Amino acid sequence: MAGTISGYIRDESGAVIPGADVRATLIGQQLTRSAVSDETGFFNLLAMPRGNYEITAQLTGFSTQRTTAELTAGENLRVDFKMNLSQLRETVVVTGAAALVETRSATISGLVDDRRVQELPLNGRNVVELARTLPGITDVNASEEMASTRGGPTMIVHGASRGQNNFTLNGSNFTNFSQTAGFNPPPPDAVQEIRVQTSTFSAEYGNNAGAQVSMVTKAGSNEFHGSVWEFHRNDKLNARSFFQPRRPEQRQNQAGASAGGRILLNKLFYFGSYQRLSNRAEAGSAQALVPTDAQRLGDFSTLGMALRNPVDPITNRPFADASGASCVSANVINPNCISPVAKSYLDRFIPRSPTGVVVKLSPSPLDAYNWVGRLDYTASSKNNLFFHYFRDHYHRTSSPGNLEYVTQDNLSDVKQYAVTDTHTFSSTFLNEATYSFMYADSFERAIDRVPPRDMGMNLDEGYLGVGMSLNVSGQFNLSFTGPERQTYRNWHWRDTMTLVRGTHTFKWGYEGMYVNFDLVRGNGARSATFTGTRSGFPVADFLVGAFDQVSYGFGAADSFPLIWKHQAFFQDEFKITPRMTLNFGVRYEPWLPWKQEYGRYTSWAYGVQSVVKPDAPRGILFVGDPGVPDKTVESDLNNFAPRFGVAWDLFGNGQTVVRSGYGMYFNQVSGTTVHAAEAPWTGTVQLFSGRIEDPFGSLNRAFPPSGVPISGEFGCVKTNQYPGLQCPLYPLPLNFVYNDLEMSTPTVHHVNVSFQRQVTNDLMFDVAYVGRFGYKLEGHRHFNPARFINSPITGLPPSTQNINERVLYEPGIIGPTSRVLGSDYRSWYHGLEMKANKRFSRGFMFSGFYTLSKAIDTLLDSGAGLTAGVANPFDLSVMKGRAQFDRRHALGFSWMWEQTRRFNNRALESVLGGWAVSGVHNVSSGIPLNFVMGTDVALDGTGGANRQLAQLAPGVTYQDIELNHQNRGDLVNAFFNTSAFVPVNQLPRGIYGNMGKNVISGPAMARSDIAVMRNLKLPGREGLRFQVRGELFNAFNQVNFNQPNQVVSSASFGRITSAQAGRVGQLVAKVLW
Repeated sequence: MAGTISGYIRDESGAVIPGADVRATLIGQQLTRSAVSDETGFFNLLAMPRGNYEITAQLTGFSTQRTTAELTAGENLRVDFKMNLSQLRETVVVTGAAALVETRSATISGLVDDRRVQELPLNGRNVVELARTLPGITDVNASEEMASTRGGPTMIVHGASRGQNNFTLNGSNFTNFSQTAGFNPPPPDAVQEIRVQTSTFSAEYGNNAGAQVSMVTKAGSNEFHGSVWEFHRNDKLNARSFFQPRRPEQRQNQAGASAGGRILLNKLFYFGSYQRLSNRAEAGSAQALVPTDAQRLGDFSTLGMALRNPVDPITNRPFADASGASCVSANVINPNCISPVAKSYLDRFIPRSPTGVVVKLSPSPLDAYNWVGRLDYTASSKNNLFFHYFRDHYHRTSSPGNLEYVTQDNLSDVKQYAVTDTHTFSSTFLNEATYSFMYADSFERAIDRVPPRDMGMNLDEGYLGVGMSLNVSGQFNLSFTGPERQTYRNWHWRDTMTLVRGTHTFKWGYEGMYVNFDLVRGNGARSATFTGTRSGFPVADFLVGAFDQVSYGFGAADSFPLIWKHQAFFQDEFKITPRMTLNFGVRYEPWLPWKQEYGRYTSWAYGVQSVVKPDAPRGILFVGDPGVPDKTVESDLNNFAPRFGVAWDLFGNGQTVVRSGYGMYFNQVSGTTVHAAEAPWTGTVQLFSGRIEDPFGSLNRAFPPSGVPISGEFGCVKTNQYPGLQCPLYPLPLNFVYNDLEMSTPTVHHVNVSFQRQVTNDLMFDVAYVGRFGYKLEGHRHFNPARFINSPITGLPPSTQNINERVLYEPGIIGPTSRVLGSDYRSWYHGLEMKANKRFSRGFMFSGFYTLSKAIDTLLDSGAGLTAGVANPFDLSVMKGRAQFDRRHALGFSWMWEQTRRFNNRALESVLGGWAVSGVHNVSSGIPLNFVMGTDVALDGTGGANRQLAQLAPGVTYQDIELNHQNRGDLVNAFFNTSAFVPVNQLPRGIYGNMGKNVISGPAMARSDIAVMRNLKLPGREGLRFQVRGELFNAFNQVNFNQPNQVVSSASFGRITSAQAGRVGQLVAKVLW
């Protein structure tokens, strides 16, 4: 990301000076660019590489002016000169000439500069984490590790969801479009700075509507510079988290080195870094509630609630053993009725606990390394090139869920190659071209699989060895994910021209991209859920094997999506007067939707028979059917996005500015979101209220065929029996995901108004209003829910067994969990931001902000996948409410103090010299709580147990839900008033709850990270020093609780069972030169 250096040249009286020669020299590489001030005294140096510059202004008859200033990535640096009349050849050195305010653009942005990157405490050493020091940004997720190529850093920016940000590294695309997250960046010792543009960025930027996150690596110079480091963690330096019985074991080492210098003086420069990470640690704690010794034998006499004997939905008879004795009586389960599947799990995976509580601390070893290489070449005074290479490798084993079940093996390898060429045709006309290629490969598998048949279930393991997950609601879960392999490729190219003509600076260009990824995985939707709907208590359901729902995925979820992107832009920066600048432009960003390499996308049109696959059930359409394009969604070719902005320098001195801007932006739909629409090659069967020993047989259902229907043929034939078809190659009803043929490009509008004031040479304040409004946002919704009516087939009352007979369309053929990916959602954001920034001077720097905001949307799941659906598929209006990531208040500040005084007394210098302290502090209100039923009270069959909103008790208001807590014990055991809700077992079937979405906030968050360091000079060369430092993350061991259980039917309803990490200590040793 190049920047600009501009400013005005005036004499002592304030009159403008045209014709002055201005030269800027990049210190270290001796790259020089020049310009001449125009008739208004204005000069403009274009496309300047970031770095420290010596800037001089000279004209015959005036004294030469010289100053130094740092230009950051993408910055419009303003440097004004006041020249004195002089007949002597004298040079005046000017200090503090660079302005802190932005006088040429309405873009809201924040910078994390080199000093902050190097000196602030950084947990995990992922530099994206420092975005939390900027206003408008919350919930930054930037781990030191990346479990798969679909992971990587994300953040919430001005009410935009995690999947709406665009990342670049040295101007090359660094975004994972399969999941719309970033890739993990180089270590801090290889990063020069990060700039985050959060609102009304220019037409030059696109691909996503959230933020533009630009990272720049260090570069070599004529001088040899570098560092060697070791970061060490040991659990002896840590404190346990609130719920942990002890400190998890940890031995972590991050060691590496970086160096940069010259190969040819003033011509060819190099920089490289390497880091190795080894972490031998136990994963963070996970709490489970397990059956007591009495409950394992079937005795629930102390439960405090009455159990009922489950009823077989097929025979409509209560559960009984072989002799006819009841299975559940007087809160005791007949030993002969305890499921052999439950016994197998109890014996192998569910530990005993005298308290009924188990906290899991499982080993989770990690090994990773990271390479960065960069070459800068000054080919001539007109041409500059640089090349970078990046690699990030990761390997971890872990255990998901809150009990030990299976061990997951995760590997990831990411590489990028990029080259940028900048050609200067003249001081007013230049071109910048970038080309890059990114390759990412990840693999996930279970090392010790547990086949369902080994546990006593009549189920196979599935394609690629998919196992079975068990969830006993509010108690414990045994989780299984994978297997999966993804290979991601991204070719990216961009060319930008810049031309200055009078008071106009024109910029135009083209950006192209080709992305594909191969996703090969078993269908992971295999799980059994026990919610307590059968007997009244989830553990009792589990013991007798009476599940509420089984999701059985089959087939191959292999996917080979690809997408082309072709975009163009034009931008004009027009200086209307020396005090006012107008920016206007337009970006053309047509939406060319994802394709499937083998045409495996499907669509849906009620009552229409496919021509491509005439043996398919009616309503399912394929690529090649009339009206169905090869992407199943029509391209959107009229995507013109205007951008406007104005910056008014109130007094003309570059210190007080009012700015305002508007822009339209388009969001990208991730490849992971759209790839799910691949029936009949993969699918899911939903079973309700059966027995876990034989989920299909207990419900008189045919077992799905083995193997994978690679051909995609259904083999359906008409019959006279319900549902009128037999499809031996694919079990009915069909539950699938399809893309809405009329889906539009998600669109977001930005507006802002800001006031900036530079108070001193090193201190400025900024107040801004930021608004963001989303339209046609993408997300899933269930289009075929079951109505609460008597079965049209049998006439029987609604129940879990006739859900497929009561659906809106094609009973018995299209299932109720089928979803459509469409453009049905909206969002609103309003934010007031106040910021103060003091750049480093006199040994101190400071940056702080406060944000007051509100984010509203009509989505239930605001994550990157957007797969949750809605609470009530018959009424989307109930979904308007606080966004799931809304934090009303956010306060943050970072600072550094350095001992700059040098003592003449050696003894004093040896004790007091070279010390520095820095810190990062964040406080914010909690994210919302969303109260849900936890079971399918509406009997709509959509799998919405954790989407259907809860029922508020009569006469209770939202204010009655909140509680004042006297101590932490009260807070943990009952974060909110659970009696404000109607228990699920007291509700009539067929209703949706009367609550709104996200009505109160969860626990607040406070965190302080502090670093103490000392620099000691070493003999041998100038600048050689040894640094030792200690870092504390969550330094004051503040307890930050996670969300309480919000599921009404859960035994843990209202309880908090987990918290974020306690204090973590880190020791650091560095040698720098």
